[in-house]
Amino acid sequence: MNQAYEELEKTWKQWRDLTVSSWSAMSQQMIESDSVSKAMAASYDWSLEMQRKTRENVQSFLQGIDVPTGADLARLSRQVVAAEGRVLDAEEQIETLRARAESAEADARAARAQVDALTSRLATVEAAVAAFTASGGTSARRRTPKS
Repeated sequence: MNQAYEELEKTWKQWRDLTVSSWSAMSQQMIESDSVSKAMAASYDWSLEMQRKTRENVQSFLQGIDVPTGADLARLSRQVVAAEGRVLDAEEQIETLRARAESAEADARAARAQVDALTSRLATVEAAVAAFTASGGTSARRRTPKS
């Protein structure tokens, strides 16, 4: 029984090797023949033409149902990027103006403090003038010229 199995295995391996070599030789002949090369080239050309026609048909269909094309999306993307740049520029300008306004407010507060101080000094001077005038033009303090 063991010998029969070995004989069967040997026969099967011979058949396998013969089949592989036959297919290899046939495949090599097909690859080397002009007719196969021409058929493959024609198939490739047909495939490319079908791809082109399909692309055109899909594009026509999408335009017919008013779906944006790739070019429309690219244009829209460029517009969004440009708008985003303008928004960023506007934000920078707003921040600059806000900083200037805060600086102007601080300057105005400082000027108001100076005006208030001057108003207080003016009130003191006016009170002294009024007291001087009320006393008949004489002052309790006399200044003597320095010689």
